[in-house]
Amino acid sequence: MVKKSEGIFICCDEPIKQYLRYLDQNHKFIIRDLGEGQLFIRQDAIKSVKEWVEEYLDQQTFRKPESANNFTN
Repeated sequence: MVKKSEGIFICCDEPIKQYLRYLDQNHKFIIRDLGEGQLFIRQDAIKSVKEWVEEYLDQQTFRKPESANNFTN
């Protein structure tokens, strides 16, 4: 029997996909893992997924410390 599922198809790199799979253990938003860098997720979870990915990327991004501006050559 065919089961209908509404969702969103997303493409991402492998580190993001692995992070989303980790989050899915608690939040259960992945409908299907479609292969390399591709996921089909619940439509109602897209807002949360975007927020989680933005937060993850912010944590992984280097920012120059404010005090670095005070140094002189």
